[in-house]
Amino acid sequence: MTEIRKYENSKFYYFEDGNILLKAENTIFKVHRGILSCASVVFNDMFEKADGGNTSIPEVSLTESASELELLLNFVYPSPKVRLNWQTIPKLLQLADKYIIKSILDYGKDFLGLHFRENLIISLVVAETHSFSQIYKESFILVVDQLPEYIKMPEFINLSKETIIKLQACWFKYIERLGKLNNLNSCTFIPRRQHTCGERSTHNNKVFDELEKRIKKIQVFPPPPPSEALEDLLDKMKLGYNDDWKIEEYLSRNVEMCLGKFDRLDSESNKRFDKNYLSFDN
Repeated sequence: MTEIRKYENSKFYYFEDGNILLKAENTIFKVHRGILSCASVVFNDMFEKADGGNTSIPEVSLTESASELELLLNFVYPSPKVRLNWQTIPKLLQLADKYIIKSILDYGKDFLGLHFRENLIISLVVAETHSFSQIYKESFILVVDQLPEYIKMPEFINLSKETIIKLQACWFKYIERLGKLNNLNSCTFIPRRQHTCGERSTHNNKVFDELEKRIKKIQVFPPPPPSEALEDLLDKMKLGYNDDWKIEEYLSRNVEMCLGKFDRLDSESNKRFDKNYLSFDN
């Protein structure tokens, strides 16, 4: 004998004037066809094929859990009852991808753009999954900067194999370059712009001898975060021997000789942060 399945009405999404029934697990959602069709072409196609059966209202059975469908409807309908948070954003964007709901994908991207620093691992996972390239790049940079600490976190294994390999490769390349700092000498930084005073040769020698000493004082072990090493390196390049000879400008451009190329985070959403985060090429 077939057991008759019992359904209960959704507490939040069962509208008297609703004109489509969605079934998820043991819950029925009576919602507005027009609102969902405008939000999603997938829902629109689904509703066109829906059969009203013995009732005048068409019914559609979905594979999502009741809580997942409720989460999705929360952001499809105006004035969400629940705000987006780190627990819900991965699932919400997964559903938005499935049902092709651009407004939710844009909303999620904006949320990450403002808050990605609060949870870099989730931001990196979500950004990779949904091809949010700028958020992926900036999250990646900051994770590399503290990679030994992030590897210890349980959620680190949620990253894709490809991303983990890239993170490790970037870190090991940084360690290799950091170790080569002790091999630098004054000849490495011979500037194109020379002194104009009568003691040009003497001043050059003083500047670069001092620079060589400073660079060799940079901490190599245990390796500091890349941003700290770069800040330390740039700081040690500020010699200031002659006001009309801007040695810092030249040396800063040549920092790539030591640690490789680096990027500055300059997206619109991050301009409110005072600190410039820098990373090395991977």
